[in-house]
Amino acid sequence: MAPSARTYNFMGHLFVALYKAFQEGRMADALALQKRANRVIEVLIDVGVFPATKGFLKLQGFDCGECRAPFRRLEARDWQKLEACVAEYLRD
Repeated sequence: MAPSARTYNFMGHLFVALYKAFQEGRMADALALQKRANRVIEVLIDVGVFPATKGFLKLQGFDCGECRAPFRRLEARDWQKLEACVAEYLRD
């Protein structure tokens, strides 16, 4: 999956670390970081790209409000997925 500017908004630090590992020839580290990014993107798609993006940003202290129609609002189960994802893959 190709990243977009949307994913850089809330996991830029992950992509910077991935790029640095790649530039330094630490391919195992780069692959591990890419797998973390891929997992976050999977959750993003599962929850809904636009609502999840705003949710991830809110969990990181950037409250951009909720999506308006036609996009749906995040429900409790969505927030649980996002919070678990942040705890596991977006730490650091």
